[in-house]
Amino acid sequence: SFKVDNPQMMIAFTCKKCDTRSSHTFSKQSYHKGTVLIQCPGCKNRHLIADNLKVFKDNRFSLEEVLKASGESVTTTPGDLAFEDIPEKLRSTIGHYAKDAPEEYRR
Repeated sequence: SFKVDNPQMMIAFTCKKCDTRSSHTFSKQSYHKGTVLIQCPGCKNRHLIADNLKVFKDNRFSLEEVLKASGESVTTTPGDLAFEDIPEKLRSTIGHYAKDAPEEYRR
């Protein structure tokens, strides 16, 4: 556990439109207080992750809540994190959390 000035969150998912797997980072503040859209690198489709400002929806929206309500699997801890899903720039920081982390990243 460590404290950072600008806490980040990460999402890894497979686009249902084009089947491209990707991971993205965004600020924790934008997820909980703002609106987060991410763009699929495959089909360029934009995915709404959170909308606390009600820009796109009439009510507050969180992908996590929607997925949990529909019975989808959502992991909010690093326990199921796959090393390949971690963006290159974050591997030295959180790579050791991945269940399949290479030896050089394990602590």
